[in-house]
Amino acid sequence: MKRIVYICLCALIFSVVQIRIHAQTSANENITFFDEKFSVSLLGNYNICSFNDFNSSKYETVRPFDIGFGFRYKNISAQLSIPTAFDEKFNIWSFDFEIDSYFNSVYYEAYFKSYPQLYVENSDKKGGLSVHSSGVMATLLQNNENHFLSSVIKLDKKQNISSGSLLYGFGIFHSSIYSIDQALEDFRSIQHFLYFGPSIGYSYIWVFKNDIFLNTSLVFFTNVGVNITNNNFIFIPQLEPKIVVGHHNKTWSVNLKMMDHAKFMVWDKDGVDILTLISITIMFSKRF
Repeated sequence: MKRIVYICLCALIFSVVQIRIHAQTSANENITFFDEKFSVSLLGNYNICSFNDFNSSKYETVRPFDIGFGFRYKNISAQLSIPTAFDEKFNIWSFDFEIDSYFNSVYYEAYFKSYPQLYVENSDKKGGLSVHSSGVMATLLQNNENHFLSSVIKLDKKQNISSGSLLYGFGIFHSSIYSIDQALEDFRSIQHFLYFGPSIGYSYIWVFKNDIFLNTSLVFFTNVGVNITNNNFIFIPQLEPKIVVGHHNKTWSVNLKMMDHAKFMVWDKDGVDILTLISITIMFSKRF
């Protein structure tokens, strides 16, 4: 009896080892690791920041076009974009900064977006709205052996098969809104919002011939927080749809990313404000 138990135990251990080896082999076949550990990137952005409180006109940024640069070393990358126009009339700069990293099955991302001058369409461009938004997020990929978000966002690897994965995560965010011309009664003094919550979503990557890929994803945050200015609690759910299409070459890669941070500020059952941060970015990355 002991011999049978021993044989069964050895067989079980051998099976587990074989399964792990097979999983590692499959994972290695499903992804191509580039030899270069360092890369630089050129970016072109079209940014749309809008705010709508349903009781007034929609505010939008007057400087949508940005140019930027980025760099990556191993698993860590960063990007910075600034406006292309230098109009003396609007001499306050907006900018967009992002840093991210990818370790094992967790994707980390931090961003800061500054839009100091939003205006009502067809207005005289006086006063306006000042908006700043930032966030830190961690996302766990359930199917981390076959699904590699960094291959479509950071362009540091190449995924070889089509696959999808559930996404679980957590985020901490901060936003500030200020009505410069005092047109919005609720924001005549600067309002700071600190909010956080868990997230759930799904991502799928299609891999086509000639090393072309397409990624679509949707993440939903159930955020609760506080208006730091007046110490009132607030519910701020958030949607983040994303579409990325691109191509990998031997020493360079390119992608086109469309991303939206849509925040719904639920004051009460009759009061909802929407802050939308949309970016369309084309990035050319050269590996060295």
